[in-house]
Amino acid sequence: FKQKTAYEIGVRLVGSEMCIRDRANLGVQENLCAKLESLSSLSDDAEVSKQLKSIMSQWRQVSNVPRAQGESLRKRFQIAHDSVFPRCQAHEIAKQKEREINLDLRVELIQKAEALMMSTDWLRTVKKMTELQVQWKSIGPVPYKDQKETWSRFREACNTFFSRRKEDLARRKKDLRGNLKRKEELCLKVEELADSPDVVGSIKSVKKVQAEWKVVGSVQRKQHEALLRRFQVGCDAIYQRAHDLEAASLAKEAVELSLIHISEPTRRTPISYAVFCLKK
Repeated sequence: FKQKTAYEIGVRLVGSEMCIRDRANLGVQENLCAKLESLSSLSDDAEVSKQLKSIMSQWRQVSNVPRAQGESLRKRFQIAHDSVFPRCQAHEIAKQKEREINLDLRVELIQKAEALMMSTDWLRTVKKMTELQVQWKSIGPVPYKDQKETWSRFREACNTFFSRRKEDLARRKKDLRGNLKRKEELCLKVEELADSPDVVGSIKSVKKVQAEWKVVGSVQRKQHEALLRRFQVGCDAIYQRAHDLEAASLAKEAVELSLIHISEPTRRTPISYAVFCLKK
């Protein structure tokens, strides 16, 4: 009695395990054959193609079976495969044509997006870009080799535009804050001039302030009305003081002129106003 080596024992165990695996694969192959044969009854070519791919993948994983029984199953599987494959092939050709059409649609959208990405007509372009993105989502799959490139080009065009718009909005907000600060300073300056005793000097200064107001940029709409009203009230106060001062000055001059020109029409020798008053 010859004692077996560890290697021989290992080989025998592996062989035994392979036999068990192969016999188990027979049952799996029989089930796959039955599934493949049932595909001919389905009317949806897309579903037939999907299931055929899955069955083929599973078949490859259980290809090792005992030769005697495996040959009959292989022939059975081949017959079932050949009966549905033409339908799957026609479906794949139609899908490929559809992918080519989708590719053309994507390229068209890419060209439109790239033409818009440097636009500064922000509001209209935002609307157009958003519409292009909606259309992009509605387009079906394209050939796999073109999938990444087309998506990268379209995304880059969209990102370029919206990044530029974001930067522009940030600049505009900064400018609006600066304009608001400057206009508030001008309002305060006008209010200080309205309280100045130097009315003539205030008139000269307020004209300069008004000229500066005109060149300062815009502010947010919700702040514009109140700020403009405040500025106008301050300016009106200055001009009203000037008007009142001028009216008072004219009234004083009128009184002085009336006193100077009072005289007796029949007297040839002029007399002073004081003497005239005494004679009355």
